[in-house]
Amino acid sequence: MFKTVIHMQYKKLKLSIGLLLVVLFQTYAQERANTLSLSQQYINAFKEKAPLVLVDIKTTQLATRHYKGKGTPLVLIHGTLDDHHSLITLAALLAQKTTKPIILFDLRGHSSSVLTNQQPGSIVQDAQDVVKLIKKLGYKSAHIVGHSYGANIAIKLTNTHPAMVANLFLYEPPVFGLLINKPQYQQGVTKATQTIAQAKNSLEKGAIEDGVKLFIENIAFGAGSWHHIMDKRGRSAMTSNYLTFLDQLKDQQRFRLNIAQLNQHKGKIILLHGRQSLPLFKASIHEIRQVLNHEQLLLIEGAGHEGIFTQANQVASRIAKSLQ
Repeated sequence: MFKTVIHMQYKKLKLSIGLLLVVLFQTYAQERANTLSLSQQYINAFKEKAPLVLVDIKTTQLATRHYKGKGTPLVLIHGTLDDHHSLITLAALLAQKTTKPIILFDLRGHSSSVLTNQQPGSIVQDAQDVVKLIKKLGYKSAHIVGHSYGANIAIKLTNTHPAMVANLFLYEPPVFGLLINKPQYQQGVTKATQTIAQAKNSLEKGAIEDGVKLFIENIAFGAGSWHHIMDKRGRSAMTSNYLTFLDQLKDQQRFRLNIAQLNQHKGKIILLHGRQSLPLFKASIHEIRQVLNHEQLLLIEGAGHEGIFTQANQVASRIAKSLQ
C-alpha cells in the first residue's frame, strides 16, 4: 500500500515536471517568435524608409540604403563575401535606439553594387569608396561600424581619412598581420593560410560552394556554420560574390594594417568581440589591445564572429549607449 502511494505520487510529480517543462518551452518559443516578429517589423519599416538605390560615387555605383535622421550618421560596413543584408537587422534595431541617420550599402563588386573595372581591388579602394559615399550623401563625417573585413576597411579609413571618422566600432577585425611573427600563433596562422589557399584553389577550379563553405567554416564562423548560422539568403550572396573574394585575396594589405596609428584618433574606439569566437579572432583582439591605449572592449555574450547579426539587439544596444 505504502509503495503504491509513493509510486502514484512519483508519477504525479513526474507528470507535473513534464507539464512545467512543456509550458516553459512554449513560453520560450513564443517569446523568441515575438522577438523575431518584432525584429522583422523593424526591418520592414527600415526598408520602407530606406529603399535600396544605386548611388553614383563616380568611380563606381554602390547599392545603398540611407535612413534619414539627425546628426552624424552611422555607416555600417559588412564583411567579405556577404552584403548589406547581413547587417540590416542591426541597422533596423539601431533606428529604434537612436535618431541618427544610418547608411547601409554593398561594397563594390558585392551583390547589387557595381564592379567598374577588371583591375585587382584593394582595401584602400574600399576605404575611398566609403569616403565618397559619405560625402555624396551630404555628410562631413560618420560613426563607422565595421564587421570582420568591413572592420579592417574601417581601420584603413580612419588612418587615411581621420577627419571623416567620429567614433569607430570594430567587430572582430581580422588583423592577422599582428600575429604572423609571434610564435604562440604560428600554428593557427599556418593552418589558416593553408585553408585560405585551399578555398582559393577550389574557387578557381569552379567548385564555388565547396570553396566558400571551406572558408566560412574554418576561418570565419566555425564548423557547421554554413547551414546552422548562414541562412539561405546569406549562402546565396556568398556564393554569388566569390569572384570579388578571389580579387580581394590578391591584396596583401588587407590583413596588414597600422593599428598604432589609431592612437592618434580623437574619437572613441570600441572593440566588439564575441565570447565564443574562433581562436584567431580572439588573438587578433588581444594583440590589437596591446597596441591601442584608449580602446574599450565590449563582449557580446552567446555568440562568436557572427554575433553582429545573431545578437544584433545586444550589439545595437552597446553601440547606441556608446553614442550617448
